[in-house]
Amino acid sequence: MTGVVLVGASSLAILALLAFAASAFAKRELEDKEVELELDVQKIDPYGWLLAYVYLPNGEMINETLLRDGFAQVATSRPT
Repeated sequence: MTGVVLVGASSLAILALLAFAASAFAKRELEDKEVELELDVQKIDPYGWLLAYVYLPNGEMINETLLRDGFAQVATSRPT
């Protein structure tokens, strides 16, 4: 199993409690659902995680939802 990093949305810079809440939210929204991954320009980060935008079948982008609902903050970086 490969982990996926949500491009443009980082909860790591926020308190650990918020990161836990973001993880629980993502699990609740994504568990047992088929999703579409749109890989970023840099497809894999230095730790081997996929860098992706995650879409539900209804077109909702989970990355955006995490940001809008306060579970993450915007994170950008240049491809390496």
